[in-house]
Amino acid sequence: MKKIKENKGAFILSIALLLLPIIIGLIIWNKLPEQVPSHWNINGEIDGYSSRAVTVFAIPTYMLIIHMVCVLVTGRNKMEAVSNKIFKMLLALCPSISLIVNSLVFMNALGIKVDIVTIIIAFFGILFFAIGNYLPKTRQNHFVGVRVGWTLNSKKNWEATHRFSGKMFCVSGIILVIFSIVGKLLGIDNMAKFIVFFAILFISIPSMIIYSYIYYKKHKDDEDYGN
Repeated sequence: MKKIKENKGAFILSIALLLLPIIIGLIIWNKLPEQVPSHWNINGEIDGYSSRAVTVFAIPTYMLIIHMVCVLVTGRNKMEAVSNKIFKMLLALCPSISLIVNSLVFMNALGIKVDIVTIIIAFFGILFFAIGNYLPKTRQNHFVGVRVGWTLNSKKNWEATHRFSGKMFCVSGIILVIFSIVGKLLGIDNMAKFIVFFAILFISIPSMIIYSYIYYKKHKDDEDYGN
């Protein structure tokens, strides 16, 4: 587990952040209702509840398990192509999601009204922008990035595709953050917000694969392919 050893401090911090919601939950335990709102529909309305114990312990534990699986798989010695920058971003992903989700759950349980849909869209916008900054730095590998035959068989295709993909993610992220703010100010309904969110998602991701294929068609006779 070379990567874990190289990023020992960040790894320990990620575990601590994942366990933080449990500590917060225990501190506010007596203020939480027996049944805590834990699920919302597409309109931001509560449509599911969990017990206080499940909310405080199960959700963070579930995120911790996902985190450990991702870290252990990516941290294997044979995953050398995954850079330390990408690995550190992976270390931050699950803790960030866990803190956001648990904070929203606790705030709603305590009667603090928050616009969940707006926060989620803004969070994904920031996440997309962060991914966009790291993608161009990603070396060829079978775990992270646009992993199709055309990119895996050509270093130049991989680099060109990930430069393009990085720009797409950054632009998509900026649009989502701006839209989350404007949507809140203009009172756009949540269904429309999600339609825009998924539209951006379904445009940006396929465009990366299409770009790599077009690049392949233009350069398939280059010596770079098949090496």
